[in-house]
Amino acid sequence: MEFMIFRLLIFIAVASSRLSIYIIYSQEADPELSSQIFNDLNVFFDGKIDIYQESASEASLIGANYMHPTIIIDITKNLLIKQIIKESSSIYEFIVISLDDHTKDCTEWEYCSHISVNNHAEALISMLSYLNWTRFGITYSDSSYNINFYNYFKEKLFFKSGIIASSLNLGNEISQDLSDKFALREIKGKGLLNLIIINEGEGAQKIGSSLISGNMYKNNFGVILGSKAIWGPNNDGLIFLVEKGLESAKSLNHYHSLSIIKLLSSIDISSESIYFINEKLRNITVNQSPENYFSIVNIQAGSKKIVGEIQNNKIILNSELYFPGNTTTVPQSIKPPVVLSIASGNSNFNGVVLGSNSYIKIGAFFAMIYAKYIHFLDDFNLSLHPTDCSADFYFKPFSYSCLLKQKSNLGLAFFPSYNDNVCYGTISDFRALGIKIPLISDQCTSEIFTNKTAYPEFVRITKSFAFHSNTLAYLMKIFNWNCAIVFYENSTFGLDMYKSFSSVANSLGIKIVNDEDKRMLDPLYAPDLYKNYSDYMRNAIKTDCKIIVPLLQPTPLFNLFGQLYDEGMRKGDFIYLLYFPIVGYFEYSQVITNKTRENVKELAAGAITLWQSEWIGSYGASLIEIGNKFYGSFLYGGTCTPFDAVMLGLNGIKYLIDTGEDYEDPELLNAGIRKVRFTGCSGTVQISSNSNEKSTALISIWNEVYNETQKRLTNVEVGSYSIGRNPAFAFTAAITWPDNSANIPGQKRLNPDDCPFNLHLIRSSNVGKTLYYVFVWGIAIIVAVLSGIFLIKFYWRTRFPILRKKCEITVNDYITIVMIFIDFLQYLAMGPDIRAYDKISSILYDYAAVNLSEIIHFKNGAYWLAIIFTFSVCYLWLLLSGFLYLRIFEWKNIELFDNIGVLAKFITPIIGNLGLIPIAHILLTIFQCENGIGNKLSDTYMSHDCSVYCYKSPHIFFIILSAITLLIYLPLSILCRPLWHSISFNANVYSNPSYLVAKSIFQIIAVALNKTLKRYSQSLEGLIYLIFSIFLIIFMIYHKPYNYERYNLWAVISLIALSWSLILSSLYYIVPYLDYKFWIILQFGGWLIIILFALYFQHKKLPSLLFSAKGVEISIFFKFALSKQIMLEEVIKERSKAYEICIDESRIMNEVSSKNELIDSNS
Repeated sequence: MEFMIFRLLIFIAVASSRLSIYIIYSQEADPELSSQIFNDLNVFFDGKIDIYQESASEASLIGANYMHPTIIIDITKNLLIKQIIKESSSIYEFIVISLDDHTKDCTEWEYCSHISVNNHAEALISMLSYLNWTRFGITYSDSSYNINFYNYFKEKLFFKSGIIASSLNLGNEISQDLSDKFALREIKGKGLLNLIIINEGEGAQKIGSSLISGNMYKNNFGVILGSKAIWGPNNDGLIFLVEKGLESAKSLNHYHSLSIIKLLSSIDISSESIYFINEKLRNITVNQSPENYFSIVNIQAGSKKIVGEIQNNKIILNSELYFPGNTTTVPQSIKPPVVLSIASGNSNFNGVVLGSNSYIKIGAFFAMIYAKYIHFLDDFNLSLHPTDCSADFYFKPFSYSCLLKQKSNLGLAFFPSYNDNVCYGTISDFRALGIKIPLISDQCTSEIFTNKTAYPEFVRITKSFAFHSNTLAYLMKIFNWNCAIVFYENSTFGLDMYKSFSSVANSLGIKIVNDEDKRMLDPLYAPDLYKNYSDYMRNAIKTDCKIIVPLLQPTPLFNLFGQLYDEGMRKGDFIYLLYFPIVGYFEYSQVITNKTRENVKELAAGAITLWQSEWIGSYGASLIEIGNKFYGSFLYGGTCTPFDAVMLGLNGIKYLIDTGEDYEDPELLNAGIRKVRFTGCSGTVQISSNSNEKSTALISIWNEVYNETQKRLTNVEVGSYSIGRNPAFAFTAAITWPDNSANIPGQKRLNPDDCPFNLHLIRSSNVGKTLYYVFVWGIAIIVAVLSGIFLIKFYWRTRFPILRKKCEITVNDYITIVMIFIDFLQYLAMGPDIRAYDKISSILYDYAAVNLSEIIHFKNGAYWLAIIFTFSVCYLWLLLSGFLYLRIFEWKNIELFDNIGVLAKFITPIIGNLGLIPIAHILLTIFQCENGIGNKLSDTYMSHDCSVYCYKSPHIFFIILSAITLLIYLPLSILCRPLWHSISFNANVYSNPSYLVAKSIFQIIAVALNKTLKRYSQSLEGLIYLIFSIFLIIFMIYHKPYNYERYNLWAVISLIALSWSLILSSLYYIVPYLDYKFWIILQFGGWLIIILFALYFQHKKLPSLLFSAKGVEISIFFKFALSKQIMLEEVIKERSKAYEICIDESRIMNEVSSKNELIDSNS
């Protein structure tokens, strides 16, 4: 084919005698291009020139006969063909015009229709310099012209100082979706307000569409099309740099065609010789005359308008340039603004200024400073627009009109006031005004905002305050506090908090003790309203509870402290559990008086507060260090959540940028905010997928401590709470309570009328506590050691026969099984409180153990009556026991003595068995002197009667009496247990003496643990108690408790059930956040499984050896045991003769004979 083309060109060159134009194309060329040029040339020359279209591969061209000089328009895309044409033009002197630009090497007879691509790039550079654009995006196609254009442009401009550019090769085949992604991610996402398009055709049009759909094509945005795309997008404000004369091009083919016509129109082809034409073309292309430069075309009102030109890289404008948005203001090469807005002011409709809102919002402004500090979203100019449309109180006319004025300045997202009522009103106003931007709250913690369906435009960086109030209730159980005085405010916030707290408190067995109608305070509660709430305060003070849980916002809370102080309350009178750390609010509050400030400093010292953990770990520490550079020491409680709220909004914007989505779309931004996860000052920040709140929350436990040096309150972090952690509560430092001790105070408060000293003098007494522990454990150890020696010496190796034959059950047999159950209840009462999740059962256990401190609160007179009664019972028991032991009731044949003796035999074992735990429990309270008004032992007072000083008369008398009583009663009670069981009659089932002594030791240890360790760590007490329970179970397996296997089974089962409850109640204080129903199900479910197993084992392995005969034998035996009215013979007559009676008949007959002899003598 090459030979044929060569011969064709020779023939054209030699044979032609008049000028003709040949359009030579190849099979690689666009066929429509040839037709476009052919038609346009015919129209332009109007038949004066012969114009032909010839394929380079047509052999028939060889024989053509040409009479004129020739111009060949080479539109082939075959490099070999182009080379042949180029070489032949020099040899045979015909002109070749190609569609290439002037940067290629041309022969003497070869010309390019287009201006040099380098000149085109220089023109663009000149235009950018004229507009002062230094930050722009570039998109170019993959055509050789555009690639050369881009490369030259990049080489000349990119490395200049101050130039910031982002570029991407996007061909004409790019999809609209990819074009949209590019525009959003590479242009808008990188903060570029200027765009250079080096593309033509559909590629440029798609990018233009992307600019519009991405909300970029607006004021302060500029676009220049620097290639051949004059026919491309038709958006107002576009600027085209076009080769002069080609402004009317409607397509790329038309563009090329016009470039050829422009070149040929400069000469008279019909009259000039081929040599003259060649010379003229040479002058035009080499010298680059002005007419070969560029026009500046601007789209205005939908039409292309030539507004100027570029000559020798100089800009000449004939009229004004218009830019997107129909403005003549030149778009600046600046970082585009990313505006977020915040309710940071303190204004309220009523003129009241609290100051709390502006204080906590310091954290939000610091977030913006920090984002710039770390170059976060560095391509944008980040700003936080302040608003002041209600800070603490919502009034619709005030808020609505204010937001209406601010509507256009609110930016991409809004951070509302901390106040729930204001937050609720703001959402309502936004909806009414058609404002759809996301609201990101640092608080607004009402439970209603948790609902994602009801408030899809809202998220918050914290858990609800209901969660915080629930945590307060769980914390109370950790401290073993079961009463609370509660105040709440009459607002959505207050009602939510109160409803949640009271529900959880009730489920945990915590009683709210102040009257229900004296709990709710006005949201505007202030000193001028104190007189309205005097009854409320006095009602709270009259309760004996020491724990106050104020569910109030900062200002009402401070005023509550003020009124309590006015009512006579001082440091240590109450312990306050707060849902937020007050120090920051206290420091910045603008409405509380100086007097109230001083009151708060005194009363709040020792308070426990909860708040979402702030400035966590090394990251939090680094933020504080940076923040202090800008604000000084500003990071008090409450400033972290606004920081994280702003960072959440910025991270949501970044997420959309990274994924190629429009960050200015409110719905997309709202979705992006819910998808991001990052590390903030409060830990991991991520919004829950099914609610509007933070998915995880680490709650810090703070202690408000008064700093004597600085004369101010300070927050000291002492622990934390996390749902997903085991244990949920973790304490890292000792709490400084109001009495400046680290020991957990009791929940009960003394009545000042009962005490002969000022209650403000009360402090924890270390010497009193130490002596109390010495007495309790000293007595317990002495009794346990004596009992252990007695057990080993007399009963350890005693053989104990087991019942093997069937017997008729007796009253005493029934009493024995009942005793097993009562023992079980008493054991439970000595362990950790399960009142938290099972109030009814817990009360039953307390009554079984006569745990008076839990059944009712014995104080003063009632307490001493209980003490005197206990002493009386003990000495009555000692007296009866002595009489029985000495057989005094058998000295004379007196019926009264005989009846008393029978009664003594019945009740003495019961008092000795059932009375051991409650008697020890009550008498040990006499030694309880844990608080005092000084450091001396004589400064301590009795915990149950503050009018009695310890270790002085009369207390010293009761201490001695109690110690003597316990040291006599407890050992004798334990040692006599086997004796009483041995002399009991009318029983088939007997207790093993070794078991009775071991059980007594276990009970003494249980009482000691209950009186000491339980007060400070219920979970630890439960675990130690569990260990002793396991030891007793092992002992019972090897030393049968009873001579009847079924009773042995149930005795062991009762200890296994106790162990199960000890495990659960101990775990409860480690993970108390689980629902109380869960614990109830675990406890009773476990017991049910244990009981079912025991019944199954009993049915399969242990035959029943006790039976009940028909009739009312139980009542007959009862009468027989307590009187002489029923003779044994009468009983035996009424018995069935089918079974052998298992009772030791000879022993009983001797007893009965003695009774009958006494009756006969009396009669």
